[in-house]
Amino acid sequence: MVLRMNSVVLPIPANELLTANQRMHWRAKAARTKALRSRTYVLAGFPTKPFPDRVRLVVTVQYRDARRRDVHNLMPTVKACIDGLVDAGWLTDDSDKYLQGPDLRPSDERCDKGLACTLTFSFEEPA
Repeated sequence: MVLRMNSVVLPIPANELLTANQRMHWRAKAARTKALRSRTYVLAGFPTKPFPDRVRLVVTVQYRDARRRDVHNLMPTVKACIDGLVDAGWLTDDSDKYLQGPDLRPSDERCDKGLACTLTFSFEEPA
């Protein structure tokens, strides 16, 4: 099996961050979701060669400090970004047929202080 790997790095500002623990009005949440999806579409650009088949997705999270966190609280942010990647043509669809994951992992590296976090979406062929 030939390993093909591409990645997209997305800086996430604090005013667009969505977490599973937030209790937001639906309209405010929808606005952040739309902003994240649009940001991803613009920053990811169009892939040189889109993935025609199923891919595995690993999302590496860089925080601005070393406080204790749960990366899975970022799933609402990651989901909005994945939808933006579908819009940009990186993925055919984000259904289970085409996408394995996402697998979220914390990084020891730090992002810029002005950001909530930086997400690196790494795509590879599933094992």
